[in-house]
Amino acid sequence: MSARSITRNEYLADMVVHAAGIVFALSAGAVLIVIAGVMGRATPIVTASIYCFGLLLMWTASLLYNAIRPAQRTSWLRRFDHASIFIMIAGSCTPFALMGAPGWRIVAVSVLWTLALTAAGIKLFLPGRYEKLMIWMYLALGWGGAAILTGVIAELPTGSAVLLGLGGVLYSVGVIFHVWDGLRYQNAVWHVFVLAAAVCHYASILSGVVLNVA
Repeated sequence: MSARSITRNEYLADMVVHAAGIVFALSAGAVLIVIAGVMGRATPIVTASIYCFGLLLMWTASLLYNAIRPAQRTSWLRRFDHASIFIMIAGSCTPFALMGAPGWRIVAVSVLWTLALTAAGIKLFLPGRYEKLMIWMYLALGWGGAAILTGVIAELPTGSAVLLGLGGVLYSVGVIFHVWDGLRYQNAVWHVFVLAAAVCHYASILSGVVLNVA
């Protein structure tokens, strides 16, 4: 939560961005799962569903927290908001992790979700602890996941790989606005970066995973 009080216009702008995020997660997510089903392969259906669940969870938790804006820094809304980001990151990496070799994909998915669930658990059950460290953990999980999946990413179509990297850059740059409490419309700008990054990763998963089946 920002250190200063936000204006009504800032609040409304942030709610508009959240509404767009929810609509995108529901509509685009449904399209992704349907396309995966039409392709007739189990793995794309599973990975698309995991990704869409993480994306919708993140936007829903963020909408509730930012709409209500509870005064307590240890409120459950705040905990779920922050914890859901780790679930979304792991969910975004999972479609690519499951494209790897049979043995390697188990290792990659296990590492990703162990780290994500551990960090989410810290956010849920140790509220207020390691606040600055957790911001770095978001970045570390995202870029660490990309490092683990280097081999898989190298085999993606060029457009899909570029979109995946661009999404990561947008999330990372957006963190600057996330911590810039004194900036007007700071929260709305941060969530615009999140939405833009999510769109990039969605397009990357659609082209590089769901439609890229042998």
